[in-house]
Amino acid sequence: MKKPVFGSQETVIRTLRNPVPVIFDLTNEAHVVPTDAEGNNGNYTGCGTTVVVYGGSVDETTSWNVSAVPSTGVTGILSGYTYTVSNMTTDTGYVDITVSRIGYESLTKRLVFQSLKMELLIG
Repeated sequence: MKKPVFGSQETVIRTLRNPVPVIFDLTNEAHVVPTDAEGNNGNYTGCGTTVVVYGGSVDETTSWNVSAVPSTGVTGILSGYTYTVSNMTTDTGYVDITVSRIGYESLTKRLVFQSLKMELLIG
């Protein structure tokens, strides 16, 4: 028996159960944190992201649960659908953000960031 052209049986079942495609996005997926030459006094302005989930073309964000797991050395807070980074003790870091909803597969995206050490050049 030939396999269906459209994919595996598992894919078809997921498609039939959730006929509208789910699109999960972050408003910011990468950020550079300027610091002093020693990597201290980071400027965390804009270092965060907001979750957006669409069912087809309809914004369904509020129907999903959101969780966030930061890497070691990253401090931040999840408030509603927005995660904001307030401190880093490492030169690079990330936050894995997962959305979940009964009847759907959980989806995860990563917000990554890196410090940029600024040095004062004296000529």
